[in-house]
Amino acid sequence: MKSKTMILIVEKDAPMRKYLKLFLSSKEYGILETDSAGRAVEIVTDRRPELVIYDLMTPGMNGGQFVETIRKKSSVPIIILSSSDEQREKISLLLSGADDYLTKPFSPEELHARAQVALRRALPIESVSGEPVIKFDNVLIDLQGHRLLVDGREVHLTPTEFRLLKCLALSQGKAIAFKSLFNEIRDRKIQGDSLAYLRVYIMQLRQKLEPVPTKPKYIVTVRGYGYLLQSS
Repeated sequence: MKSKTMILIVEKDAPMRKYLKLFLSSKEYGILETDSAGRAVEIVTDRRPELVIYDLMTPGMNGGQFVETIRKKSSVPIIILSSSDEQREKISLLLSGADDYLTKPFSPEELHARAQVALRRALPIESVSGEPVIKFDNVLIDLQGHRLLVDGREVHLTPTEFRLLKCLALSQGKAIAFKSLFNEIRDRKIQGDSLAYLRVYIMQLRQKLEPVPTKPKYIVTVRGYGYLLQSS
């Protein structure tokens, strides 16, 4: 018998936690729950859930601290819940390693849809090229295993970051238009300048990939057109 996909709900408010538990259980997920950020870190380490849903009002850590702590231990997808729709906070948490950000109030079906997307993205990605691993210098991009290794150490990428890197890697040495790269962040509810969002994700990729992020060696801007990945 196939085991259930486990979701960890981290929520301070008991009625809301119960509501989320009942709803997600009805969708055939297994549920772990806590009202403590510290306990949530222990559960991720010990029980290894496939998804974490984290409310920013949870005591013990702020959202950035929680995401960064989890990212030192796990690549589990994290969906942030918040009553705030402040853009700076959203961007900060996404760049810290969160996978999605959902503003209250929200419909349970929207949360379910976001959970399905996050879980689907976390699955291993089958390579569409003949070579599932791309290597250059000290960098290894494992398309099938959905991994980036720099100097032999695995570097966490959010699903959006990996999709952008994969798009560039599969056309290595060829410039990809901004418009084509916008498709890789299509699941975000972008408000405002799409190019500004793309630049933020590219900046974050450079922070993780480049020897000197302010002087990119690999992810190069093609002025007025797009970006390309070059091997040296």
